[in-house]
Amino acid sequence: MKTFKKVLSVVLAIAMLTGVFSMMASALAPDSAVDWYIETDKSVYAAGDTVTFTVYWQTIDAVGPVYMGTQAPIGYPSAVLEPLDATKDTLEDAVNFNSLQAGYDASISGFMLWDAMESQGLAIDAGAPWDTCCGLVVATDMTEIGPFTEKTAVYTFQMKIKADAADGDYTVGFNKDCFVNYWAYTADVANQGVYGWDDDYGYGTTANYGLNSCTFTVGAAGPKVDYYKAQIKMTPDSATTVKDDFQFRVQSVITDADWDAFFSQTATADETKNAITEMGIVAYKGAGTFDEATAKALVTDGTAAADYATAGTTYVQKTSDTADAYFGAIIKAKHSTMPNDVTYMGYVKYVDAAGNAQVIFYETAKTAALASNYDNYVSAYLAANPFQG
Repeated sequence: MKTFKKVLSVVLAIAMLTGVFSMMASALAPDSAVDWYIETDKSVYAAGDTVTFTVYWQTIDAVGPVYMGTQAPIGYPSAVLEPLDATKDTLEDAVNFNSLQAGYDASISGFMLWDAMESQGLAIDAGAPWDTCCGLVVATDMTEIGPFTEKTAVYTFQMKIKADAADGDYTVGFNKDCFVNYWAYTADVANQGVYGWDDDYGYGTTANYGLNSCTFTVGAAGPKVDYYKAQIKMTPDSATTVKDDFQFRVQSVITDADWDAFFSQTATADETKNAITEMGIVAYKGAGTFDEATAKALVTDGTAAADYATAGTTYVQKTSDTADAYFGAIIKAKHSTMPNDVTYMGYVKYVDAAGNAQVIFYETAKTAALASNYDNYVSAYLAANPFQG
């Protein structure tokens, strides 16, 4: 059996009862008042795929609350990406815009192609890894949101990988010239908008903005991690009842083909490429709706969120050189203090053939009906595991 160099345990435990979460705040770019981040939903795409981008904001304390009002200049390589429908001028039709915060006014928002932006005197950043830009004009109904002193998801939008896009690595980001020339902004409540690059708003920073980009790959499909099966373990204390404590065990699987193609150096002396660095699950125990972007952000960069928990393991079970690889995760809980079902996704962190850090997740989240179906779980468990007295 192959295992990692450092074996923490056979299974991963998440303390859903105690509510202990992994937390790590994102750091602002050096000496900026407002940071903008952009992330993709996957690391690898095929030609013709749809890419979902999530935009995040983070501000220093002095900025205070903000509005959804913003204009975002999305720089992208035109040979690779295109809007969902470039003939439309609404955000919803052009890029399937979805606000994740209150205060968005769709009725006066809009979408702009580069020719319309360029006519206002804007330019593509010199040396940028993109050759064009589109504008997301997001209007607000003046509802105050934030402050966003931690990195916070603000909205998502989608674009398409062109059918004839060449394989390779590509970068999408925010075009700085649009900020410098007062087109792009975040609307803070105090000033009704932070405009310009180094204009003095009294925030004590050298730059108003810190702009971050993201890189993705167009090419052959990467590795996958899939749900395999789930099991529940209870302790009978009579013929018809069980103890309050129970365990819900989730198993995830990586095929042997993916292991050989993408993770062959795992547990070798040199794990700088083609090697897994961590495996685990991210789970949501709240009463609301599971948000995939929030769950992924907790795994990828430690952006904490209420009722989301994550932990990692460095143990994997592979019984032979041709066997699939499995790793387990256990959710420990008490029925009396778990009022909600749990939604979860497995994940794997690894370094690819170029030595770049990557993360993959289940394609779709799974829900364990640990609250709503508990009585049926008990009946089924007692039928299979009768009380021994």
